[in-house]
Amino acid sequence: MKLWLLGVRGSTAAPGPDFVRYGGHTSCVAVVPDDSDAPTVVLDAGTGLRTLTARLPGPAYRGAILLSHLHWDHMEGLPFFAGGDHYQSVIDLYLPQQAGLSGRDLLARSMSPPSFPITPEGLRGAWTFNALPPGRMNVGGFGITAVEVAHKGGRTFGSTVTPPSTRRSGWQPNPGSGRSCCSTTGRTARTTNSTALRVTSRRRCRSSSAVRVRSSRSRRKQRSSAPDLRDSPGQDRIFTYRPVVLISIRGKRIVWTVVA
Repeated sequence: MKLWLLGVRGSTAAPGPDFVRYGGHTSCVAVVPDDSDAPTVVLDAGTGLRTLTARLPGPAYRGAILLSHLHWDHMEGLPFFAGGDHYQSVIDLYLPQQAGLSGRDLLARSMSPPSFPITPEGLRGAWTFNALPPGRMNVGGFGITAVEVAHKGGRTFGSTVTPPSTRRSGWQPNPGSGRSCCSTTGRTARTTNSTALRVTSRRRCRSSSAVRVRSSRSRRKQRSSAPDLRDSPGQDRIFTYRPVVLISIRGKRIVWTVVA
C-alpha cells in the first residue's frame, strides 16, 4: 500500500510561504493499493481532501472515507471535494457512532443551515453515511480495525489498516461496543501521480508530532541517532507538524492515531 499525505495540519488550514514545506491543509491521508493509481480509502476529510480530485484518474471518487472524529479540521473538506460532489461518485462515509444518532444526523450537526448552506443529502452522487462502533470490517480492499482513543470533545477512533482478511466481510463490533452500524443513504446516482511515502515509525517531538518517513531506497538502513536528518539525502527524514495524527507501518499494517 502507498500513502498520499494530503493534509497534516490541525485546527485550521494555514496558507502562505511559511507553510510550503509541509503544506497548509488539515488532516487527510489517502491509502492507495499497490496495484492501483487511485486511492480506495481516505482517512479523515480535512481541507487536504480538496486536492485529491486533481490526482484521481477520473472526475469522480469511488471508495470510502473514514472520519476519526467530527471536529471541523477533520471533516471540513467534505462539501468542497469536487471528486465526491459529482454525479458519478460512489462513496461510503464512516464516522464514530455516538449520541444514538445516524451517520447522516451526526454529519448534519455541522453540515446544515444555518451553519452551512446544504445538508448531507445535497452532495451529488451515491453516498452512504455510516455511524459505527469500534470494530473490524473490510473497506476499499483493506481490513480496517477501529478502536476508541482518548480525545476531548466527542467520540474518536484510531484505526489500523491492513490487507483485507479472508474472513467474512461486514462490520464486526468489538465486545461491549454497543449497537452495530447505523447507515443512511444520500441521493443516488452513478467513482496521482504524486510521490508516495512509506511511513515506518512514529515518535513525539517536544510540543509537536513527528512522523518518520523512509524512502524506498533507504528501507534497509537502521534508524540514525543524528539530531536532524530532514535534509540528509538517503536517510530517514523527519516531517514535523502540529499534532494531528500519528501514522506508522509495521509490516503491512498502517496504524492511524489521533493525538490532537
